[in-house]
Amino acid sequence: MREEAYANFKTDIKELAQRHDKLSGKWLFYPSPENVDFVWSLIVKAIVDEDGPLAKTGAVHCAKVATTPMGDGDRSAHVICVYCDDSYDEEAVGNVFKVLVKDLGQVSQSYKPDVLTHLGIDSKHASGFPVSLYKRTTFMTKDDIDAACEAFSKKAEAKVKKAKVKTLEDEQASGAADGFDPVSESEDEKPRKKVRRG
Repeated sequence: MREEAYANFKTDIKELAQRHDKLSGKWLFYPSPENVDFVWSLIVKAIVDEDGPLAKTGAVHCAKVATTPMGDGDRSAHVICVYCDDSYDEEAVGNVFKVLVKDLGQVSQSYKPDVLTHLGIDSKHASGFPVSLYKRTTFMTKDDIDAACEAFSKKAEAKVKKAKVKTLEDEQASGAADGFDPVSESEDEKPRKKVRRG
């Protein structure tokens, strides 16, 4: 009976969202205070850059971050929301999830439609109904997610190594093998103009 009630609830919520054009929703992330800047910068670049992986999906219109963490001590975390245009376009929402995992190495645990937020329905609601329309395994298996995250980590490590090598090569090419720019024409080397006093 509970499952039937939940199925009816989901149908009613979808119809309500479509009727009032409240279709957007968000993939939710909970990075720690130590990681929030890194995760946020990845997401912002992926949306803002014209060739960013999230921009290319055509389904993400914005993101936001809570600047104050919730919770205490080791359990404190920030909230990052990555908004999709249409919560009920499963293909588009699923594609966004795959991009987040494969291109950014970020795995959301759940997706919440904005219509539930507008109605004040959250995980503490008296109904006890789940507020997640999609979960992390809706669009990818756990094994696929793990493999994608591992591939992302290897790619990121290779990028860091390449950047370090490139920097050293640049320094050596400029004659600064010790990490300092070679001395060039500077103001100190130019003869000072004689000032005529008279």
